[in-house]
Amino acid sequence: MHDLVESSRFSDAHEDFQKKFHKSYTSEFEKRQASVHYMQNVRLIHSKNRQALNYKLKVNHMTDMSREERQAMLGLVRANDGRERTFVSCFENKSNKMVPCRSSRWRLSGTW
Repeated sequence: MHDLVESSRFSDAHEDFQKKFHKSYTSEFEKRQASVHYMQNVRLIHSKNRQALNYKLKVNHMTDMSREERQAMLGLVRANDGRERTFVSCFENKSNKMVPCRSSRWRLSGTW
């Protein structure tokens, strides 16, 4: 019963989140995935805020995104050896998702 109440609470909060940040989803599957990511990220936010760190986290426009979506939006991609590479702001819009461009010459721009 507790899970049902909790999921209902997150569902209502996710609806409010969608209105506040003008979010819309192309399918019911995408909406469910975003809802799951929202719930996980809100739990993470509350968990970090309870740790009495010298900063506080808040819900923002990226709360319904997966880690991979956030990294793509911010231009962060992992190299094969695990190092993090930063791409200059070059994004392509593929099916309403921002994806880093692959066609630029990163070595020449100094970000390689």
